[in-house]
Amino acid sequence: MKAKHMRLLKALSKWLHKYLGLLLLLFLMWMSISGILLNHPELISGLEVPGVLLPPQYRIENWQQGAFNKAVFPESQPGMAIVSGKQGVWVSTNAGRSFHSFMEDGYPASAYNRRTNDMILIESGWEEYIVACSYNGVWSRRLPDGGWKRAMLPEDHARPKKLLQRRGELLLVTESGILRSALKPARLSFTPMEVKKAGGYQVTMIRFFFDVHSGEILGLPGRLLIDAAGVICFILCFTALYTWYYPKKLKARVRMKLKGKRKNPRLFKFLLKYHLDFGIWSAAVLLILAFTGMFMRPPLLVMLAGQRVDGNIYPGRGDNPWEHQIKNAAYDATTGQILLDCRDGMWFGPADFSRPFRKITLPVPAFVMGATVMEFDSEGVLMLGSFNGLYKIHLPSGNFIDFIRGVPVGPSSNLQPGEFMVTGYMETPDGGQFISTFDRGLLHIGGRTAYGDFPMPRELQETQSMSLWHAMFELHNGRIFQDILGSWYILLMPLGALLTIILTLTGVVDWVIVYRRKARAAMKE
Repeated sequence: MKAKHMRLLKALSKWLHKYLGLLLLLFLMWMSISGILLNHPELISGLEVPGVLLPPQYRIENWQQGAFNKAVFPESQPGMAIVSGKQGVWVSTNAGRSFHSFMEDGYPASAYNRRTNDMILIESGWEEYIVACSYNGVWSRRLPDGGWKRAMLPEDHARPKKLLQRRGELLLVTESGILRSALKPARLSFTPMEVKKAGGYQVTMIRFFFDVHSGEILGLPGRLLIDAAGVICFILCFTALYTWYYPKKLKARVRMKLKGKRKNPRLFKFLLKYHLDFGIWSAAVLLILAFTGMFMRPPLLVMLAGQRVDGNIYPGRGDNPWEHQIKNAAYDATTGQILLDCRDGMWFGPADFSRPFRKITLPVPAFVMGATVMEFDSEGVLMLGSFNGLYKIHLPSGNFIDFIRGVPVGPSSNLQPGEFMVTGYMETPDGGQFISTFDRGLLHIGGRTAYGDFPMPRELQETQSMSLWHAMFELHNGRIFQDILGSWYILLMPLGALLTIILTLTGVVDWVIVYRRKARAAMKE
């Protein structure tokens, strides 16, 4: 009975491994390549994918997909409007009737580095300056016709996220902390501040899974280990394809009576041997990658929301409690406080950093991906926008309204996108109010499409491109197949990861069976 069960297990394992491998061949190849490239953005930041090679869903027609997130209107330059977003910085000199690029003379040229997270207008004496923070630095430009100048930042600075003006200084909020510079736009020079954090250091479970998946949990050695696993996975796919194809080719030759003209039997044996060896050597890492990969996207991502890992036992912990935590920020001039939107919640603290920041709970949560709009008005009311919508919140009382609809509403979920996936907000000098949404682009407050208002520049329409890193990100999370699979694309990654786990486990079973057979043969000899 035992031998019968072993034969059944062997047959089932071999069948599953063979046909699951063929089914997942392309999936694992593109996941291996894209994963390696995603681990090293600095190596491919200058490379782009032309818009014509991307699916239609990535075509931008009305400032969608984060192409617009901020707008400023210099008082000294009537009719000038400057907007920024993921496609860079654009300017209008005719009150928004047409736009053209404002990135000449020194602004980052590549699609990856020109992605602009924030922009601020500063008056300095009789002059006005634009200061913008892109993916790789902070840049200032005198209006109306100066060139861009790069600000001085520490060499190990994290990605810039937000600019805050406070009295005679400019604060730069990065993913990992806050830096300060004197308010001299022509020669900005930022130095890091010590920002204390009350309470224990915790890491969100989402970040923990992402760091394990990328290897970042162990720093550079961890990322290189994951890179090696990606290379091995690609080799396994190639050797699997050849070892599956070769016997079929050999049978065809036998049928054609060309048995004596076998081709490359040694290559077949070599690739089969190392397919087994590489597979067993990397099985543990491949299982970890597949398991964590199942939780990288909804629906399983929801299971990680709200859960924490104690920072004291987190392998990737450094001395900085804010490391890769901050997503957005706002400065309240009425109270002298800074609000930070972080991966582990909202934190409130003094702008002079005299006391530790404390954690608070807002009556309306930002979407899990983070707040896209965070601004305090002159009365200390917070404008909070995310993929949940856009809300005005009075922090002391906890009262809030849905700003798009203009009515009080109940709290929203931070896991389910709302009707308006807000990426930006602006108020024009004539009192007009607009939001930008990820899927529908520029809209009037209330949800009416803003056709004819602030048209997207023709240059952007004709020369759209996506950085290679972000194209690999869309490929790695499966969103690039949305046009083909519709809403079912969301299951591509978790299902592929689950099948990869089964494929790896059956490979281990096959290796054990082969190893046992060889061991028995050696004992008989």
